[in-house]
Amino acid sequence: MFLKRVQKMQAELSDAGVGFAVIVPGANFRYLTGHAMKLSERVTMLVVPAEGPPALAAPLLEAGGLAEMCGIEDIFTYRDGESPVDPFRRLVDASDLSGPVGCEFTGLRMLERDVVSKAIPETDYCDITGIMGRLRGVKDESELEAMEEAVEIVEGVFCDVQDSIAPGVTEAELAQEVKMGLAERGSGLVYTGSVASGERSALPHAGPSARTLQNGDLVWFDVCAEYGGYHSDLTRTFGVGDIASDLREAYEVVYRAQARAREDIVPGMAAEDVDALCRRYIEDAGYGEYFTHRTGHGLGLEIHEPPYMVSGDTTILTPGTTFTVEPGIYLPGRGGVRIEDDVVVTQEGCRSLTTYPRNLLPDD
Repeated sequence: MFLKRVQKMQAELSDAGVGFAVIVPGANFRYLTGHAMKLSERVTMLVVPAEGPPALAAPLLEAGGLAEMCGIEDIFTYRDGESPVDPFRRLVDASDLSGPVGCEFTGLRMLERDVVSKAIPETDYCDITGIMGRLRGVKDESELEAMEEAVEIVEGVFCDVQDSIAPGVTEAELAQEVKMGLAERGSGLVYTGSVASGERSALPHAGPSARTLQNGDLVWFDVCAEYGGYHSDLTRTFGVGDIASDLREAYEVVYRAQARAREDIVPGMAAEDVDALCRRYIEDAGYGEYFTHRTGHGLGLEIHEPPYMVSGDTTILTPGTTFTVEPGIYLPGRGGVRIEDDVVVTQEGCRSLTTYPRNLLPDD
């Protein structure tokens, strides 16, 4: 159990008037306990009260491992074939819990919701996604070290695959090379990347296909790696052979917009301000309608997590906040370009965790 993290969470719960929080296996569970556990048909719920020690409602067969991994003494168990409602009710009674129940609206299943509602009829629910986002958004040194290891894996893969990017190779072949490179370099993720070339590169979430690369193509790689539970997420766009002037221009606009954002990020600005930095530059260059997604997203235990670099997200960026900066321009029927770096806010500005070259067009 990461006691300092739990104590920070409890302070947030108290300030928000939340009686206690129910955390299910997943990223938040790992953040608070250090234990990587996946959701299953057997209900496991970590209960964090606004005051007092955390407790668990869990299957009996998991109790010993959870006690060892999480360091939690109060575990209320049930056997296979029994309902988890009774142990959860006993947990609530033993801890004298009351008040609104904080839940992860993006993660809580109806299965766990049913247990809570049967154990505590007519209770009120509130979303603690924002609370957990604020806590997890700011990384400590150990978290940053793991993320930098994950970045190093992807950058090594880029170095391995760059010589294979040539006319005649297929997107699927490049994707397979990326997959093998991630495994060889120790990524916990076997493959979560995308490769798209030519006119298909104008599709922001295109997956690899059997298309063969041709002279004049733009081809982007969006690749993630995992190390110690933490992720990297990088995109680079390569040029193949002779690149047409309109594609070169779009590439240059994205390159400059992305660089400007990284240079101008400072602590105290809002997440939506990062989006505005990129979007304003791209709009002024005449490509606003072709920038069809947000500028970035938080990064850490999950590939996508708060905060989000998009209009409406007013999260204030503080030192230690990590996220991606990934503007793009997508010209239908022609091609697309996206450049994505992983950055962390510092006391003075921001530091890019990624160092792989960003302008990857061949010379004229």
